[in-house]
Amino acid sequence: MKKLNNNAIILCSLTLVLTLGLFGCGKKTALEVNANLYQIQNVNESTDIATIMVATSTSEIDTLDWKTYQNEKYEFEFKYPEYVVGKILSVYSRDDTRLSNTSLFGVSITPRGIGYQDHMITIDVLPKDNHGNIDIFLPKDKEKFEKKFFINSNDILGYERRSNYSTSSTTEFISHWILISGIKYDYFISSGIENHTNNSFIEDIYKIFSSFKFR
Repeated sequence: MKKLNNNAIILCSLTLVLTLGLFGCGKKTALEVNANLYQIQNVNESTDIATIMVATSTSEIDTLDWKTYQNEKYEFEFKYPEYVVGKILSVYSRDDTRLSNTSLFGVSITPRGIGYQDHMITIDVLPKDNHGNIDIFLPKDKEKFEKKFFINSNDILGYERRSNYSTSSTTEFISHWILISGIKYDYFISSGIENHTNNSFIEDIYKIFSSFKFR
């Protein structure tokens, strides 16, 4: 009887050891599965990031054949197309391209024969935190026209106003004002364009804005 009890005890002990062993193996397997899931999740996250980077690069492909204007003295640059709606773009600087009374330098981007507008886009270089009379060029009730522009890898608050025409081939007149805080200088970008029914160069305007960089 005692021998039978001993055998029963041994059998119970073996059963317990096997049960614990199997439980331990199952737990380890679960941890390994969790680890694998975590790795897969990281791979997916990396894939998403890569996709975003590719998409960003793809958007830049649109401007690969554009020209680049660089100003070493005032440390800024931008890209621009050779043509806009079939019109050659000119980039030049002279006294009347400077808007502010404290402007150090001004440059204009203008399609030839675009209409009565003298400048499609002007860029003023301003002394750091000294913008002079720039406020007089901003629209009244400017808060109503707030718009964010992606410039120099940042969202920058500016203004966009669209004025409708009812008795002209011009569907609307679009104006922009963007003040950019740089490192050594500040920059004021303004534009005024006629948006006709037969062209859509407003998209090129946004691309020029986005290509603006300062050092």
